Amino acid sequence: MPWVPGPVMGAVPLVTLSKRTLTYHPRYRHGAVAMYMMNHTSVLDAGVACWAIKEAFCGIQHAHHFKVPVYG
Repeated sequence: MPWVPGPVMGAVPLVTLSKRTLTYHPRYRHGAVAMYMMNHTSVLDAGVACWAIKEAFCGIQHAHHFKVPVYG
């Protein structure tokens, strides 16, 4: 069920009642090949990425993240 993680993680900002504003750059093209980088200033970054990026994407994370209870 590869379609499950995106919508589930994308719901995290909604469930946490986080303030959300999404503004695309005028030259942004949906569906184009792109690289997204997050600064990880909060634990919501993955959820916000799934909420904001409508195309399929994959991510890389450090191995120590998998040792975090519940998240890992």
